[in-house]
Parts: sequence; structure tokens; C-alpha cells
Amino acid sequence: MGIPRQVRQTGDVATDRSEVSKTFRKGLEVLRCYRDATPGFTLAEIAKRTGFDRATTRRLCFTLVEEGFMIQADRSFLLSPRILTLAGSFLQANDFGHSVQPVLNAHASQLGGEITLAIRDGERALYVAHSVTIDSRISLGMTVGSTLPMMPTAVGRVLLAGMAEDERSVLVDRLPMRSYTEATLLDKTQLLENLRGVERSGFAMVEGEFEGGICGIAVPIVSENRVLGTLGTNIPLGIKGLKAKQDDAIATLRMAAANLHRLNALSHW
Repeated sequence: MGIPRQVRQTGDVATDRSEVSKTFRKGLEVLRCYRDATPGFTLAEIAKRTGFDRATTRRLCFTLVEEGFMIQADRSFLLSPRILTLAGSFLQANDFGHSVQPVLNAHASQLGGEITLAIRDGERALYVAHSVTIDSRISLGMTVGSTLPMMPTAVGRVLLAGMAEDERSVLVDRLPMRSYTEATLLDKTQLLENLRGVERSGFAMVEGEFEGGICGIAVPIVSENRVLGTLGTNIPLGIKGLKAKQDDAIATLRMAAANLHRLNALSHW
């Protein structure tokens, strides 16, 4: 049960550059500054991160404050709770509360641990749904909207394995190799071979490469021979009967992925 490799799509209508708003794009760049979970930045820090001049940065930030998406606190600018309405609209429009979340909850309870649904967002894996039980063995503290690096995580490797091979190679070549633990795989040739193994086996298992002592496991959510996303969980490497727990996790995640497929919950993505 391998992972279907995405075929590069051709013939798509190219975006007409004249229809793109450069000012709106700059506003989005300001919001992207907050992806690393830093609570607030000064105008100078935002200007440095975006590469915009101070006057442009000031106008963009005060516009976001005026629209309620940012808050000014002394010299710092913070995201306001209103920013969650954008994510909430996505979750409601895709019926996460009625279709996706109950499936994750049921299988997280069966597994006795957390289950996360992630999709690819550029060069990172983005959590779009999450379920964790009270008696969960372990949790990395991630929530909906959190992102993870692709290469040292199980969810990331499943998403990479589902890409067209040429696109995958380009992305792996472009991304910097960062050591998160002593076990992090840093050789890109070995990583590409690992991804081919993930593609063949239909699951990814990453032991201690992102968080020491933690085994990440993930499987794809597949529809019409393409990977829509991935379901993942974590198991402590020191747990008794580790191999059996890993096998059980893979089986449970696959059942959850199959249920999501049967519900047609993600097929319109």
C-alpha cells in the first residue's frame, strides 16, 4: 500500500500578473512574520523581516490595526483574535466540525494518543485539525495553525513522498538541512532514498529526528490517486512494546484515513 506520487499538472491557466495586487501581497507578508509564534514585533523588526521600508511597514501595520487584525501595544504590534476568523471560515466552509473532527476524535480515543491532520503549505506542514485524549501518552503541544518542518518529521515526509519526483527533488535541494537532534538526517541523498521508501511502504516513521525520544508516524490521506494530506501521531521511544505500538498506530491512522476518504470529507481540496 504505497503512496501515489503526484503527477505534475500541465495546462493550468497562468495567473495574469496585472490582476495581482502588490499592496495586498505586502500586507500578507506582514502577517507571515508571525508564523514562528513570536507574539509581537516593532515596526523596525517587521521592516527587517519583510524587507519593506519603514514608511511602507508603518502604513501596512496601521491599516491592519484599523481593520482589527492587529493590536498596537506600546512599540509592539501583535495579532488580534480577529485573525482567527479567517481560519474559522475555512474550517466551517469545509465542515471540519461535523465530518473531520469526529473521525479524528474516535480514532484518537482508540489509539490513546493524539492524531493530527496536516497539509502541505509551501515548504512546511500545516496542522488543520487536531485531536488529543486526556490520557494521551505524549503531545508536542501543537494546535491547529501550527507548522512543522517537512524533512525531519513524519507528516512532512509523507507530504514530500506524495509530490511529483522532480518537484520533490527541487524542494529538498532548496531547503536548508537543520539539525534538531543528534539523530536528524542531514544527508540529502539519504533523505531522498528515505522518501522513496516512504512512497513504497505507504507510511513514514521518524525516530528522534525532530524531538529527542519521540517517534513520529504518519500515513497519507489519498483521493483519486493523489495525496490530500496526512494523519500523524507521536509515540515515546522508551515505551514498553514499542514495535507493537508502532504497528497499532499505523493501522489506526490508516483506518482514520480510509474513513475520511469514505466520507469524501477532503476531496474538494
